[in-house]
Amino acid sequence: MNSNSTILEIASPEAAQEQMEIIGVSGQGIKKMSAKFILFYIKIFDIPFGAANILKQEMLALGGDVAVNRFAIDGRIKRCDVILIGSLSKVKRLSTKLVFQNDFCELDKINKLIVSHINERELIWNS
Repeated sequence: MNSNSTILEIASPEAAQEQMEIIGVSGQGIKKMSAKFILFYIKIFDIPFGAANILKQEMLALGGDVAVNRFAIDGRIKRCDVILIGSLSKVKRLSTKLVFQNDFCELDKINKLIVSHINERELIWNS
């Protein structure tokens, strides 16, 4: 068995598609997996600490993460900035979960921001 390997630097859906084509992934497989290849980082400013904690829990459950100020965890600060980290597919799944939160901890406003960034990124990738 040949145990050679390498770390791939994949910065775009096109690069992900190219690498999958090289190894013989089907067209349908490429379409399904492309959104999983690219990590998405969204910095969201000045949100309630409760929303920061909910985002963190939800992204961890989906396999992503959220960087949160250490004092937001226990409510020592009431508002903070966060960085959402996850694949495009995970961020989309988070967004569908947040739709049901309505106006709790401003999650409806936060979700609108997330959706706008998803749409913006997809426009760039698809152009």
